[in-house]
Amino acid sequence: MERPTTQNIIRKAKTVQRKQLGEGNARVRHAKLYLSSLTDNETSAPPSSPNSDLLRFNASVSTSNNKIHSVYSMFDCGASHRYLDTAYANSLGLKSRLCGRMRVSIAGEEKAEEDRWQVWLKASVRGVTGNRVDISGWYTIFDLGGIYDLIVGKDWMAANLHIIDHKSNTLHMLEPDWSDLQQGSRLPSTIVTTSLVGLRPHQG
Repeated sequence: MERPTTQNIIRKAKTVQRKQLGEGNARVRHAKLYLSSLTDNETSAPPSSPNSDLLRFNASVSTSNNKIHSVYSMFDCGASHRYLDTAYANSLGLKSRLCGRMRVSIAGEEKAEEDRWQVWLKASVRGVTGNRVDISGWYTIFDLGGIYDLIVGKDWMAANLHIIDHKSNTLHMLEPDWSDLQQGSRLPSTIVTTSLVGLRPHQG
């Protein structure tokens, strides 16, 4: 039996997801326009103003003394990493670590090279119906200009199987459905485990 190629696997996964969720996720490609050519010490950040095409949520984070704070968050596949606004990071009182240097590009404009500080953030995003998805991890501290408190970028997206449907403004968390694996196939279909509806443009 011929082994499927990576391209065929990706194509089949996308076909399955489109059948399950419709074509509404097509607009997610537009967010990638914010990416620039990156090297090892470069990273990309989101645009400097709100965009209704990007998925936004209210979120909760834990402070250094285990209190819960509410934050305004955005999912952006044009951001290479997770980001936490500098002023907000300082207010949480969390211990930070130095992770070398970085040069940030925002919408194609390169900023000056600077130290890359990170904090470990225990956090989750909340849908309009109250259900949640965990977004905990290392966040790069960067001045987001007060537009957003935190950004969920491609590092989280690469590690968590999901799909964003911009038609319904919804984040769908997925997992493989091995019970539906067809004979001779090496790629299972996926099933939706959690769906979070994000904030509308007039909210947040």
